[in-house]
Amino acid sequence: MFGQHANENGRMSKAILKASELNIAIVLKGHETLATNGIENFTNSTGNAGLAKSGLGDALTGVITAFLAQGLSS
Repeated sequence: MFGQHANENGRMSKAILKASELNIAIVLKGHETLATNGIENFTNSTGNAGLAKSGLGDALTGVITAFLAQGLSS
């Protein structure tokens, strides 16, 4: 389903469940980055180890916040 590792599948399944329960959007960085609102799930499987650098989560948060500030829905 999502990724090749059982642990990764468990993390993603929990994120999807929590997003649905809390009616929120979640972005889960990992081997495959997951963006979910609990109903729709988007994965990016093209990442690499170069994306696992300090501060990239902060940059991703800034991009998401900028989109939300422009009126895009989560």
